[in-house]
Amino acid sequence: MKIRFNALYARFEIKQEIDTSPAVPPIALNVWEELPFNCAPTDAIGDFVYIDPINADTVIKNTDNTPNQPTIGIIIAKPTTTTCRVALNAEITGFSGLTQGQQVFLSTGGGLTSVPPATAYVQMLGYALSPTRIKLEPYILRARRAS
Repeated sequence: MKIRFNALYARFEIKQEIDTSPAVPPIALNVWEELPFNCAPTDAIGDFVYIDPINADTVIKNTDNTPNQPTIGIIIAKPTTTTCRVALNAEITGFSGLTQGQQVFLSTGGGLTSVPPATAYVQMLGYALSPTRIKLEPYILRARRAS
C-alpha cells in the first residue's frame, strides 16, 4: 500500500510518497552476532547460508534442506558482489504469515517455514516474534528424516 501526503512549509508544497509494503528482502533490526564471508555474486540479502566445507571463509546459499552442512545464518549485507555479512543471531523482519511464538525451520526450498520438513534435514532456525519478524538463532544440531 502506498500513502501520499502533502506538507506546507513556507509556501512550498513538499510531496513525498511512502511505501508501507513489507520489506523485501528481509531486514535485520537487531544483530547480536555477525561475521564477514566470501560469497557468490548471485547470493543476495535475505538468503540463508551454510559454510563451504572446502573453504571456511566462504558461505553457500541454501537452495534446499539437503546440504550436509547446517545453516549458520542469513545474509544481511553485501559490501561487494563477492563479500557478504552474515547474521548468526539477530532479529529479522520482512517475512509474512508467521505465528507469534512458533518455531521456524529451514524449508525444502531453502527458505523459511513454520512446518518441519518431512524429508532431508530438519533444522530449527529460531522462532517468530510476530507475523513478520523472527528471532534468528540457528540450531546447529539437525535431524535427518528418512528419504
